[in-house]
Amino acid sequence: MIDQAPPAYCSTCGAALAPDGSARPGRSKAVALVLLLVPPLGLLGLHRIYLGMRSGWVMLVTFLLLPVGVLGAVLGGELLLLVLAPLVCVGLVLPCVDLVRILTGSLQPAEGWS
Repeated sequence: MIDQAPPAYCSTCGAALAPDGSARPGRSKAVALVLLLVPPLGLLGLHRIYLGMRSGWVMLVTFLLLPVGVLGAVLGGELLLLVLAPLVCVGLVLPCVDLVRILTGSLQPAEGWS
């Protein structure tokens, strides 16, 4: 087993340091909120990519956007609207949940906020 030293912190600002002693860039809560609140970016989950949650983004694209494209090609017309309505609702609810989680601090990057 490799013995790892505990993470070091900057004595001036308290930010976590990389193993080599250099400053580790943190993520800004303001940038995450802007990415979430700009309509096309938030709906595409780019705030999750910024926070380092690529698996959440892949799931969003796989389970929300991919079915919309496939169903649009297969069904078309008014029948597509019946199928899309629940997906659109889910697509609008998830960014709202992420907004609350960012503001309350329960959704944050692994390296912490800067």
